[in-house]
Amino acid sequence: MQNGVINLNSYVSKSSFERIKSNFFLYDTLYTYNFDDFKNLQLNSGYGKESYYNSMQLLIEQGYLKLFNISEIDEELVSQESKLNLIEISNVLDDEYEKLANLKNQISSSESANKFLRSQFQFNALEERLFALLCKEKTGKMASPVTSLDSYNNLELFFPKANVYRVLIQNFPIPDRNIPLLDIIQYKNEESNKLHFLRLRTWIDNIAKRELTEIEIAQEIETLIAEYKYEMKLAGMKYKNAKIEFLYKFAPQFLEKIVKFSISELFDPFFKLRNEKISLLQTENNAKGNELAYLIKSQM
Repeated sequence: MQNGVINLNSYVSKSSFERIKSNFFLYDTLYTYNFDDFKNLQLNSGYGKESYYNSMQLLIEQGYLKLFNISEIDEELVSQESKLNLIEISNVLDDEYEKLANLKNQISSSESANKFLRSQFQFNALEERLFALLCKEKTGKMASPVTSLDSYNNLELFFPKANVYRVLIQNFPIPDRNIPLLDIIQYKNEESNKLHFLRLRTWIDNIAKRELTEIEIAQEIETLIAEYKYEMKLAGMKYKNAKIEFLYKFAPQFLEKIVKFSISELFDPFFKLRNEKISLLQTENNAKGNELAYLIKSQM
């Protein structure tokens, strides 16, 4: 089971809900720590939408979005290593918050406004990373920060598996607003996808050990997807040719075989076509890049 921690300050607009839903292609549960702020923005300001709040509230009721409060964490049970990491990241947050406050006061053009928004997004991502550590201390389970944080690679605080998940999520389709979250959950649980999902999780574990950057992970994914699609295209062409051959050769000979009572020969084309289909499935099973079949099939 893989869980994620999400800072809702990065998902304030109603259109963000579909991006949040796409996370459930991979994450089982999302944790958040600032739902009250989100609720206040959506219900008590001129920028929010009650319908968006209701959608998020439904995720909580269904158990897909869980809330946690840092005041519930027993400080005495926090490991020394986590304390050092928390102090380090808290100090960076303090510095970034001061920079944000100064930027906000200096906004006088679209360029400075965009710079402020980028800084705000980075601050949200950094805060999310802090709470990912706290969530682990509270639940005893690893939780990955959902938002990218490439600009803070200088921190000695790595979430290599989270990097892989983030890049993967960017490659999954953003679901249409008419597609319920349950359809995404069912996609993951479909019998035909379970093996693909297990392969993907194993691939994530292996590539995370290499501690690649997000750019390197993206390049790896792009290459594997291209290789898989190429092999499947060739296999599909062979199967298509077999079906065409079946239609053109079998139909004219069908009556002739019946008249001659060549029963064994009558079924030869069916067996040949079936073997071609089995060959196609074997190719899919052995194709390079099949670790990403779960992702690729979601794009179709």
